Amino acid sequence: MYIEYITLGAVLLLSYIGHNMTVFYAAAIVLGLKILGLTTALNALGSQGLNWGIIILTAAILVPIANGTITIQTMLDAFRTHAGRFLFSQTPPVFPQFANNPVKNMIFDAL
Repeated sequence: MYIEYITLGAVLLLSYIGHNMTVFYAAAIVLGLKILGLTTALNALGSQGLNWGIIILTAAILVPIANGTITIQTMLDAFRTHAGRFLFSQTPPVFPQFANNPVKNMIFDAL
């Protein structure tokens, strides 16, 4: 009957004690929605939350490009590393879809 509240409360308490604020905030949001009886919001979070999270994470990853911290030259320099050359120069290639790709050839010609 109240096991959901007890479980969420335990997660909330343990995440606070363990200094895991990400889990603490998430548990607080879910517990708050549960206590307030906002089942529509809770269901929407359950069904679309992963998509929203991936969008936010992707946007956060793109911020350095938007700020100019990471430039095209920085990205091209990544191909000069051992790992970059390994991924795109293997026979058979690690990524076969890039094997005869003119963009890959253009990148390596620029290097």
